[in-house]
Amino acid sequence: MVSFYDLWEQMEDSPLMDSGEDTQAMQVIRAGKNMRKEDERPFWEEFMELCSNSEGMASLLGVDSSRVIGWSSKIKSMLESVDAHDDENGMEDTNANVVPTGDNGAITVPNADPYMGEM
Repeated sequence: MVSFYDLWEQMEDSPLMDSGEDTQAMQVIRAGKNMRKEDERPFWEEFMELCSNSEGMASLLGVDSSRVIGWSSKIKSMLESVDAHDDENGMEDTNANVVPTGDNGAITVPNADPYMGEM
């Protein structure tokens, strides 16, 4: 199972290149940006707030607290890079809404054939 630490290691080792292609780090940042609706507090803002308790976060994730200390600044930097990359490439936020699924609030569509009975 991949841990957050492993994911973070990949994000750290993945430099932002001007090739126009998303890096793995950019994909993670975008996924975090798309986790909440526009009127809600951003995921990354809350995550960086959690990282402000570096000792607690380090204990939770089983890493040295010196590694956690720099995460907020790296996330901020990557958020700026993703925004700049998207502005340069004309990318839009296309996956901002989450469709509810499951028993509580599922969207259902009748499974009827629209042409049934026609000949």
